[in-house]
Amino acid sequence: TGENMIVVGNGANETARATQIHGGCTTCKMLVMQSEVPLEENERAAMHARSLAQEVQTLWNAAPAPTPQTPVATLTSLLLLSDHLVVNEH
Repeated sequence: TGENMIVVGNGANETARATQIHGGCTTCKMLVMQSEVPLEENERAAMHARSLAQEVQTLWNAAPAPTPQTPVATLTSLLLLSDHLVVNEH
């Protein structure tokens, strides 16, 4: 029908940690983050990407949407660390 449907498998990415990518990011050109991963881990991963000698573009897919309880400082940091932002239709 062409309509958008978003399905979330809770728990699928909740255990992802930024430290899991540190060794594998020596030649990467793009870091893709999504909000199914804890936002603090996305933030740490983006900060790591920024610290690398080569240029790494960062893309944050902000879905699922942050809740009102999400710390504003974390959202602001992620926005500033993201070269590209993807938002899904509501």
